[in-house]
Amino acid sequence: MGLAQYSLTNFGNSVSVYLASTLVDAGYLIYWKPTDTLQVGSSAYPGYFENQETILNEPAVAAAVTAGRGIVSLLNQDFSFPEFPVRPTSDGTVAAPEDAPVPLLSVQFEHGPNGELRELGSRVRWRRADLLVLGYARTFEEQLYLANVLRTAFDEGLFLAIRDHDAGTRALIDDVEIVEAEVLTDTFPLKPDAMVYEVSLSARLRYEA
Repeated sequence: MGLAQYSLTNFGNSVSVYLASTLVDAGYLIYWKPTDTLQVGSSAYPGYFENQETILNEPAVAAAVTAGRGIVSLLNQDFSFPEFPVRPTSDGTVAAPEDAPVPLLSVQFEHGPNGELRELGSRVRWRRADLLVLGYARTFEEQLYLANVLRTAFDEGLFLAIRDHDAGTRALIDDVEIVEAEVLTDTFPLKPDAMVYEVSLSARLRYEA
């Protein structure tokens, strides 16, 4: 496949979809903050902020919220609109457009330096994209749970499908290999009655182009 198809947007969208699917399997609902859409299983509810009361009262959504682990806010690396992590309300509502309820995860990508040529007489090289997932949990227990979800989903040696979101087709570009994956946690005290439970994943995705 052409090098141009390995874009940051194709990487970001493909990995975000994979991460969301993993979180759904782990018992979460997904709030796609960039598109203002609530994902419940395989169902999508757009316009969540303006219609959240109606959406949350849908029987299927209400049942999923009650039975699930919570709603994870998924963010991308577009910081042109200020967003601030806030503690979630018990009913899943979002109080303001700039609020990003916790738990939240942000997916970020950068292209890494070019690697060696794959073979003589060809311009195909080993290349890599650097993935960073940063997030916050509500509790210490959820911090450990999300860390294990990330560790399992992005285990070294697994392959992820990168699809052509730029072209709007989602056609398969190729599979990329996860290498040098690391999951970290940290807890920061803000004041006696508030704690920040951070979780992060860094990994490299290796491919040929």
